[in-house]
Amino acid sequence: MIPAILNLVLINILPFLVYVNIDIARLKNIERNREIIYFLLLIIPVFLLFYLVKIKLLILVTIFVTIAWIAVAEYYFVQIDKVTIAVSKSVDSLTEEVKILQQLHGEVSLQNNNVSTELIKYTNIFSLVQEINQNIGIHKIGYEFYIKVSSYFPDKIKYIGLLVVKKKDIVEVIPFSPTGIFDEAKIRSLWLSEKKNTEVTNKILEYKIYENQYQYILIIFHEFTREEISNFEFFIEETKIGFVRSILFKEVDELSRTDGLTGLYLRRYFLARLNEEIVRAVRYSQRFSLIMFDIDFFKKINDTYGHIVGDFVLKEVAGIIKTTVGDQGLCSRWGGEEFLVFVPYQSKEQVYTLAENIRKSIEQCEMNYEGHNIKITISGGISSYPDDAKEIEKLIELADQRLYKSKQAGRNLVTI
Repeated sequence: MIPAILNLVLINILPFLVYVNIDIARLKNIERNREIIYFLLLIIPVFLLFYLVKIKLLILVTIFVTIAWIAVAEYYFVQIDKVTIAVSKSVDSLTEEVKILQQLHGEVSLQNNNVSTELIKYTNIFSLVQEINQNIGIHKIGYEFYIKVSSYFPDKIKYIGLLVVKKKDIVEVIPFSPTGIFDEAKIRSLWLSEKKNTEVTNKILEYKIYENQYQYILIIFHEFTREEISNFEFFIEETKIGFVRSILFKEVDELSRTDGLTGLYLRRYFLARLNEEIVRAVRYSQRFSLIMFDIDFFKKINDTYGHIVGDFVLKEVAGIIKTTVGDQGLCSRWGGEEFLVFVPYQSKEQVYTLAENIRKSIEQCEMNYEGHNIKITISGGISSYPDDAKEIEKLIELADQRLYKSKQAGRNLVTI
């Protein structure tokens, strides 16, 4: 009886206890080595029964029960394999989905960054356009432009300014950014040398903003990449109309200050400038002189040739005066055929030499208008601050009186 009970325990209870108490890791080992376990589970009971049990029929029962356990175990292992495969596929699928989601997240983040960058750009543009619409002064607009683009491109812009160019000569440099090392002389030098120096050219951007009598060229010294240049050009295109408007206002202002015939400053504006200059001269203990010119026998020219020729003569005389004076001073049409020249810093002798050069140039000039050869002369008078007077009105009066003395002395003279 005892061997039969022992056999029952071995082939029924023991496998159950083994399966119940085994963990997954060990189960994997059993699964890999189950052929050996099946063999032992079948051989041991059969061997025991063969020697201990008299009724050999029990051996068949034992074999049948053992095979049944093996079938159950195999079914269990097959189900485990199915579940394992299903779980593995699910894990693979989820892993792939995670990768796709990570890729989409990266793309969305990139798009979000691009949108944020574009939003900042358009916000700056909108703010800049508002500033431009509220101002007409070219200096104010240029400064606001510099502030906005510098905040959008930090440490990339070294200098921004506007060049006023006639033919190949720079008439004026209007800085928009702090000049720093880029003073006007260096700007002129770099701009003129850019066609010869590739390294310099790569660091300079030029944009023609407007052109009529002069070219207005926006010039930028920079450290941009190619992509940044494209973005910077967007700023220029969106604000160009504001620059053009301010340039037109500037030109209208210039026209209100200059004589339409001669291009010299008008009397009203010139007098205001002289009052500013005398304040500066007082503050810094500087000297200056005034030269008053008048065309000799101008009425005779009008009476002989007509007012059209008279205008031609005025224009020619103004051109000679302006060219001879150059950067040494300022010139104005004082009234009729009279001209007033302001010359700072120079001594009386130097101013007299300048006045004589003007007088001689006009005396030697042969003007020709539609076959009429016209020779003219001018007379002049000079007054100086502070030697002759310390008020503008008195200085102008003295220059006019000395001009009159030149007329009385025979004309074609300069009196000091």
